[in-house]
Amino acid sequence: MILRPDFYVQDDFDPVALRREMGLREGLTTAIVLFGGHGSKVMYDITEKLDAAGLPLQLILICGRKTMRWPANCGRASGRCRCT
Repeated sequence: MILRPDFYVQDDFDPVALRREMGLREGLTTAIVLFGGHGSKVMYDITEKLDAAGLPLQLILICGRKTMRWPANCGRASGRCRCT
């Protein structure tokens, strides 16, 4: 259960426009991986395994305040990853 009540407020955003604004490709499944305030190196493992599986999807990886440094081989070599 999400603790902040404003997460349950009805919105009227256009999902297609939001995807474009975030640079997400239309028609491609989007998976979200969430970790705590400092992230986790497990995020690397998840990304590598999904990339190796060759699944037709895009990922949004979210963690809190800590900036994560992605290794050079995090999927960018395959051309499937755009790490920012």
